Amino acid sequence: MLHTHLSKLAKFEVNLYARAGWIALLLTVLCCSPHLFAGKLYSWKDKNGQTHYGDHVPPEYAKKEQRELNEQGRTVTVRDRAKTPEELAEAERLKKIAEQQRAELEKQAEYDRILLQTYHSEADIDALKNSKIDSVNSQILGTKAKLEQFHDYLEILNKQAADQETAGNAVEKSHIEKIAQTKSQIGQLNTMIKEYQAEIAGITKKADKEKNRYRELNSKETQPHS
Repeated sequence: MLHTHLSKLAKFEVNLYARAGWIALLLTVLCCSPHLFAGKLYSWKDKNGQTHYGDHVPPEYAKKEQRELNEQGRTVTVRDRAKTPEELAEAERLKKIAEQQRAELEKQAEYDRILLQTYHSEADIDALKNSKIDSVNSQILGTKAKLEQFHDYLEILNKQAADQETAGNAVEKSHIEKIAQTKSQIGQLNTMIKEYQAEIAGITKKADKEKNRYRELNSKETQPHS
């Protein structure tokens, strides 16, 4: 019986040494003959999260995240999974926002550059504003003078029409048309005055904006750098 146990033990040792030899041989081939595995090696995960390795990724996992490995088993590149339609739409939305923000920054930078080149002080901004307002005010004065003339003319036309009616005569059609034309011209002149006044408000608003921005830019330049 002892002989039987010794015999089994001897066979076990032989099998163990033989297996170890095969493992050593396999390791030697892997280390010394990398050209046998020169093809690309990939890793991917199945639906259960289990990682797999192979020289190609199965079609059903082609749109999933996958990694390309080098001969030492280190990750060389990572290919992200395909994005969903919702993710693509969100990425496009964010891209448009970023582009819009970049365009606004460029526009602001150009505005600031021209502002600093145009004016040397806040007084320059006020001077240009007052000059423009004076020019518009002169146009308003001229328009008001014309308006007064048309009012006087309309008063004359209305008196003439009243005199004809008092005399028992019908007011001529041409006279009625003159009254209508004069009233239309008065309306147009009043509209022009309102537009001039709106222009002055716009000039003032623009100058205030320029002055505030000019002050901000100069305060940044004068601040000490940390």
